[in-house]
Amino acid sequence: MSPTVTPSQLELLTRIDERVNELLITTSKTLEQTQKTNGRVSEIERWRSQVKGITTAIFYVFGTTGAIATLVIGILELLKK
Repeated sequence: MSPTVTPSQLELLTRIDERVNELLITTSKTLEQTQKTNGRVSEIERWRSQVKGITTAIFYVFGTTGAIATLVIGILELLKK
């Protein structure tokens, strides 16, 4: 015996199917937006990393220059005496 489907059950199944399709479309759009956002976050992280590297290099150069200048001034003061 095959089960019989009443008109109300058929209507309910049709509404469920429509709702599932709407959820699938919404989920697909959400996935697309998430991928776009992740791409932008990756770009920002790369930029932040570059800025951090440049800042580190600048501080290294200034620190080294300051240390050398201090040594030179110290040596010059010793030579004056």
